[in-house]
Amino acid sequence: MHVSQRPHKTWLFNLNEDPTEQDNLYATNPEKVEALKALLAAHNSKQAEPLWPSVFEAPISIDKTLDQQETADDEYIYWPN
Repeated sequence: MHVSQRPHKTWLFNLNEDPTEQDNLYATNPEKVEALKALLAAHNSKQAEPLWPSVFEAPISIDKTLDQQETADDEYIYWPN
């Protein structure tokens, strides 16, 4: 599962059946999403706060490799430095 704040979106993939992450199962598996979000929140609650804020965020395509041409309908997130 991947959760992004910018854009506000969640992705859920079954990597055994969909290793290239083409079929987002988020809408069809709400119980699994909530369970994974709870695990992620528990993990994040134990992490130290950053010592300094991110200075730069860049849009990163999540469904293409660097050698593939990006298109307007590609999925992306903003990744902080």
